[in-house]
Amino acid sequence: MGLNHNFQGFFQNIQAKLDKFSQAKQDVAKRVAIQCLADLQQGSPVDYGRYRAAHTLTIMEPSSFIPPETTKQEESGHIQGTPIGEYTQLAQQQVNDANQKLGEIKVKHGLKIFITNNVDYAQYIEDGSYTNKEGAPQQVYGTVAARYDRILRQEIAKVK
Repeated sequence: MGLNHNFQGFFQNIQAKLDKFSQAKQDVAKRVAIQCLADLQQGSPVDYGRYRAAHTLTIMEPSSFIPPETTKQEESGHIQGTPIGEYTQLAQQQVNDANQKLGEIKVKHGLKIFITNNVDYAQYIEDGSYTNKEGAPQQVYGTVAARYDRILRQEIAKVK
């Protein structure tokens, strides 16, 4: 069961004005969206890093990306799956890809930015039912979305 969040309200307060935004304000909106993705990764609980690497920013429709499984040592001694260290590189690649995607578009009214996590346990992490670990983050998306709605409005207001 994946988790898909289009950050309703992320652009809600400025959506009607996006067509008239200066390039500087468009750049602020893009920068805030990318920082949101990075903060989702940073706020993610990590055992292996697969959940963190699964956060994907897409434009207009949600992603279907699912990172490969974690490395497993078989009885025969062979290793299968993705080495744990590669998840860190994959998470960074997600931010780089978001930079490229948002760099190529003009922010305008009706734009939808999705940040999706399609690993089968994403919803369980969000609602807190995945783990009994003390202090494990819950509502990673809900917390980050609320914070970035406020940050976006503040940053847009600073730009002339």
